[in-house]
Amino acid sequence: MEENLQQSRRNLFQELINGTDPVPELLRKGHKLNLELSASFYNIILLRLKSLHHTEEEYSGSMVELIGKLHLMLSDQSDLISFDRNLDGMALLMKAESMEQLIQIQSSCIQKMEELFRGYESISYFGGVGKPVNRIRELNLSFEEACRAFACRFLSDRSYFLYSEKLERGVMTKEDDFHMDMVDMKQLDRKKLENVLRIGEKEEVGYFIEEFFKNIGPAGIGSTIFRQYIVMDIYFTIVRFLEEQNLSYENLGDPFSDQDKINRILSSLDHTQKFLSEAIAEAIRLREEAAKNRYKDLVSEACRYISENYADDALSLNSLAAYVNLSPNHLSMVFSQQTGQTFIKYLTDYRISKAKEQLKCTNKKSSEIGMEVGYKDPHYFSYLFKKTQGMTPTQYREGKGAEEE
Repeated sequence: MEENLQQSRRNLFQELINGTDPVPELLRKGHKLNLELSASFYNIILLRLKSLHHTEEEYSGSMVELIGKLHLMLSDQSDLISFDRNLDGMALLMKAESMEQLIQIQSSCIQKMEELFRGYESISYFGGVGKPVNRIRELNLSFEEACRAFACRFLSDRSYFLYSEKLERGVMTKEDDFHMDMVDMKQLDRKKLENVLRIGEKEEVGYFIEEFFKNIGPAGIGSTIFRQYIVMDIYFTIVRFLEEQNLSYENLGDPFSDQDKINRILSSLDHTQKFLSEAIAEAIRLREEAAKNRYKDLVSEACRYISENYADDALSLNSLAAYVNLSPNHLSMVFSQQTGQTFIKYLTDYRISKAKEQLKCTNKKSSEIGMEVGYKDPHYFSYLFKKTQGMTPTQYREGKGAEEE
């Protein structure tokens, strides 16, 4: 039930930031999940935690402990709603009746989180803070600004919260004004781009590239020669990444195949950013496609484990994640991609199918069968069976439909 609830909350958050659904419908869906969405002002914070000693995929005990404490802390704040975003971390929706109150809630929340995070030296964090809006239909604008700030996590190794309003746009300069000492060369660290290629999402590439150029400085982005150097450096970093992953880079296109092509790419900052964003996004797409194939064996192992342990009422996403050594969020995403079902839907269908076999092939009581397929509570088993099959276990055994009840 908890896993279904989290999935429903994720769906609601996606609908909130899409900005297309009617407000009464959004409020109704929120009420159904016991979430009060009505307010005068809103803002969004995107947060991601990262273990310094584990990969993104590994199951970390300290991470699970910290996330548990974080959820407990956030649940005590009535003017804040947290939404799980799987591998993207979490989103915090703050709401208030005045701008002053919203700023106070936001500052207090960030301060409490920073205090909590200080107790975990092995875990880093990054938060992107959006801009306040005064309509629920404008949450997509707050989300976009939060994403812009959130994408800067690839440009810094520090743990902190970045406010989107602090991001400033660069200004173009004339070619004659350019000197190498006018450029912040520290911003050209290839590790930042490699980090995006390893764990970034396609949707945030544009923000990353925009901030990447702004951090270099106006002199650098105003120089065609320097932009050509950046294009070459980023392009070959992408090619090297794909080669290391045994992936083809043919779809990237060669920007140096003819002079006209490179001239178009360098004709303006917008054209340069567009080419690089598309090249990085394509590399991420190839990475994700390859990851899906690599996870086939892992999900097959997870399904085998379910088939051997479905009768255990303690079987859960967390216990399965610990068995295959993935974080629960990562396993949830991978499992859904490979099977087309959430873990809980797959487990429920599997248990009910085993119950149906026993109902037809044995004389056992339905309560006994429920116990044997993982449901200790016979009432819950009957409820779930009827909900999924449209009839009670007894009706199914007798070959009757629910309408004959």
